[in-house]
Formats: sequence, C-alpha cells, structure tokens
Amino acid sequence: MTSALDAISWPVRTDRLLIRPATHDDVEATWRFRRRPVVYEWITSGSGDFEEYAARFHHESRLSRTLVVELDGLVIGDLMLSVEDAWGQAEVEDRTKNVQAEVGWAFDPSHSGRGYATEAVDALIGLCFEVLDLRRVHANCFSDNVASWRLMERLGMRRELHTVRDSLHRTRGWLDGYGYAVLADEWRSRRSTGRQATPGPASRDDRDQRHDWWGVVLDSPDASKLARFYASLLDWRITSEGPDDSALAPEDGVAYLACQTSPDYVRPVWPSEPGEQQMMLHLDFEVTDLPRAVEHAVSLGAEVAAHQPQDNVRVMLDPDGHPFCLYTS
Repeated sequence: MTSALDAISWPVRTDRLLIRPATHDDVEATWRFRRRPVVYEWITSGSGDFEEYAARFHHESRLSRTLVVELDGLVIGDLMLSVEDAWGQAEVEDRTKNVQAEVGWAFDPSHSGRGYATEAVDALIGLCFEVLDLRRVHANCFSDNVASWRLMERLGMRRELHTVRDSLHRTRGWLDGYGYAVLADEWRSRRSTGRQATPGPASRDDRDQRHDWWGVVLDSPDASKLARFYASLLDWRITSEGPDDSALAPEDGVAYLACQTSPDYVRPVWPSEPGEQQMMLHLDFEVTDLPRAVEHAVSLGAEVAAHQPQDNVRVMLDPDGHPFCLYTS
C-alpha cells in the first residue's frame, strides 16, 4: 500500500529527536506509554489488552500513517499523519485531492515538560508544507484536553471550530470539541518572521467600506521610510504613502498605523532619563516565535533595547527610536 510517508526521506532529525515511520517492531514501545492513564484518557482508541492493541497497531491502514519519535534511540512518542481530500464543489473537485492532512500525537508522560512534543509536531507540520506541499493541516481534541490544544496554539494553529457536547468520551460523557488548523502561507509567515499571518477578508472592497477605523500616528524624520519598515515587519499593506505622511494597515481588522514627517523630530530615550526626550507611547505586537521575530526585526533595521524587563517580551527600537514590544502570550 502506498502512503504519503513514502514521499519523505527518512529518518527526519530535529535538534534533539529522530522521527521515522513506525514498523511492526514498535508495537511494544508504543504500548508502554499509550496504556498509561494520562495518555489513555485522551487517545481515540485505547485498550487494556496488549493483543487487542497489537492487532490494531499492525493493521496496514494504521501503520501506513504512523510515525514514531525517538530520543537517543528510545521511542518516546508517536505521530499520526493522514493526507486527505478537501471539500469542493463538483466542478472543481479534482483540485481538492490530497491537499490537506490531519495530524495527531501521543507522548510518553515520563518525558513531558521538556518541549519534545512541540518539537516533534512542529517538524511534522513542516514536512506537510515543505515536503508534501499541502495547503492546510488540522487537528482535533476534546476541549478538556488542555495540554493538546495549548500545544497547537504554541505552534501557531488557529482554533476555528468549537463544537458543543458533540464528542463522546469513554468515561466523561459528552464533551465539547475543538478543531485547530494552519494554512501553508500562515506557517511560512511564522517561520520567516516569527509572527503569525492571518487570512485576509474575502473582498478588500468589503474591508475598505468600514467606517470605524482607529489608529496610532508616529512622528518621524521620514514618514515614508518608517512606514515601509513597519509594513515589512508586520506584513501589512501600505494604504497611502507620501513625503509628509504615510499609513499602513492589516488585511483584516480596522486598525491602522500612520507616520507623519516632523522636521523637528527628536529621538526618544528608553528607559527614560532626566532631561532627555521621553517616549509618549509604545507599540505592542504579539508573535508566535519570539527569537525569530526579533531576528526579523533586526534584519529590517530595528535594535534590541539594552534594558529588557520580561522574559516573554523583547523591547525593540525602530529605526527612528520609537520603542515597540514583541511578546508571546
């Protein structure tokens, strides 16, 4: 039986882990952690009987979409990768074949708290987009499975589905379900800039008809140059540009950032010092990968401020000295 896994050169190595297709010999290694109560609680199919588990594990339909995760030769988890069709109308149905994937995972709780699951699933999603050239990856979980959906959010996946008591748990009864997904362009944006891109509206005309816009205006010695810096930093569209003032805005939402040229502009000092020009405000931007976002900002001309008050925040200075913060929630 051919499998999407056949298109990938194995094994795949991350900083600390090795990922490879599962074999029949992996049944006992995966059984050891899948029977643990904290894992069994949330996996789709569990069993207290090894023979029953082995029969399911050895079935070709399951083995062909299962990967195992090794740490120094020890199997510490498994991954599921199931390439599938998207939905489409009949006239374009041929373009929906094998364009997306569902992913899943289970990990040995003895190795939790060290980022191994995040590292492995991150690599799995990367394979989907960078090797298999898929357009969308999605995953589902019970809403009570907090560890699972928090992992998805750490990887930049978007919660796009919340179903109410539609999922039957083997002991807890009917529970809410969550569905998360990420698109290829969102993933690539996060990998290159550290900031999650969001899909724009179906029609730009709809966005431009809004009349409840709000924004922030920054003084600058060169409004156009500063606007281009923020447009590159945030992947926002420049909506107007001129020598005296320029503006930019995201593809979705109703907020904008404007820059106006001020010949007498004085660069602020941060942290503030007596007798020096103080900042009047600073900008905050949430990112999904702080080190990568900082690297991206510096490549565009920003500086990392000397004083950093929080671990999950990096205070930056734009090319004109305005402080702005990149942060993770």
